[in-house]
Amino acid sequence: MTNRILTFPVLLCVLLAACGKSPSPTPATTSTDAPAASTSAASGESWEVVLLERDDPPNQLIRMMHDAAYLPCVEVARLLKVSVKPFPVVPDNYGHRRVTRITNGTSSVVKTESLGGEDASSMDPKTGCVYTLPSEKMVSVSVTHAGKATRIEDGKVTSVDEIPEWPAHAPRGKDTTEYTQARTVNGVELRCLPPNFWTMNTNKYLDLREMCVYKTDKVLVDESGDPLILLSHAYANVVNPKYAYTAIVEPLSLRRIPKSEKDPYQVGNWGK
Repeated sequence: MTNRILTFPVLLCVLLAACGKSPSPTPATTSTDAPAASTSAASGESWEVVLLERDDPPNQLIRMMHDAAYLPCVEVARLLKVSVKPFPVVPDNYGHRRVTRITNGTSSVVKTESLGGEDASSMDPKTGCVYTLPSEKMVSVSVTHAGKATRIEDGKVTSVDEIPEWPAHAPRGKDTTEYTQARTVNGVELRCLPPNFWTMNTNKYLDLREMCVYKTDKVLVDESGDPLILLSHAYANVVNPKYAYTAIVEPLSLRRIPKSEKDPYQVGNWGK
């Protein structure tokens, strides 16, 4: 099983390295009690934002696999007089990832739901060039809390790592003053980098074209205090223009988690 060649985190890390930043949905609703001041993280309130990660056009990397690996395999299989398996029909939303992020400013949860991936281990002309796309949903959860980072795959803990304490003298949180353009997506109010920002719209093979954070500072942040990237458009044309695509991250919903709900930072609440 292999993952997509250039995943969202990898692509964003490549594009955002220069500026030192962190890396068609159904209509969504935003909590009416959204924070109006940058105090929520300090007060320990927990907020949940749901993001959709998708490619436009969809499935470009699978299309490249079809052209570069499957079709040549078929030609060889025909020479060997071996019947080939048809290439799977891929729905447009196959590569979508739904990412739920929960934060209170010091602890965080990242839940990722996806199909994605591929299995080309049997793409051999002698066995009919079998290429499969898994249909089962994969769910992974990462909980960072109380000095530990815990990884949970399909309801089972797979790893627990100690996290060094944040140095007392080190600043927390990157500056967001350059995010000056107001925008609202699916009811979530954002501040975005201007189109002429120096790392944006460079017309290069990897090109960051949009990037936005939440409108209010110190609310939707990771455990380091850095703002979460809630919207981004990252263009990639690293192989051939035929397979170019834009990796899109966009917010679907935002809400404050009430005290009556289960503590999201307790690992036991994420088990099966």
